[in-house]
Amino acid sequence: SVAIWTFGGECNPSNVKRLMPFTSNLSQAENTFRQQIPRPAGMTPLYTAIDLSVEQMKNYLASRSHLKEARVVVLTDGLNTCAEQIRPRGIYSQSLTIVYQQIKFYCIGFDIPPGSKEERDLQYLASAS
Repeated sequence: SVAIWTFGGECNPSNVKRLMPFTSNLSQAENTFRQQIPRPAGMTPLYTAIDLSVEQMKNYLASRSHLKEARVVVLTDGLNTCAEQIRPRGIYSQSLTIVYQQIKFYCIGFDIPPGSKEERDLQYLASAS
């Protein structure tokens, strides 16, 4: 199953929106991804989006005991422009907990300078899981 969320626009949790609920219809997922993903608009609440994705995935896994792990693909420009810090506190510091044993993150950053704080943040998230 796959679901699609977007984030951005303003720095609050209400701007993390579900575009498509979990489905096994991969054609629907592809169409949603191709047609409904909004253009980047700044104000990237990356920390909030990651935190909410962890909660969603924990709930999804809890309701399906036969599933042992889940994957989250993060597509971002990587510039966390909101107040929350990504490293070292917060959800990223939970890497030794059961959350990151069950949820694996794959991070794809667009137009991120090599060696930048943003690149290190995405690498840290991927390696923590």
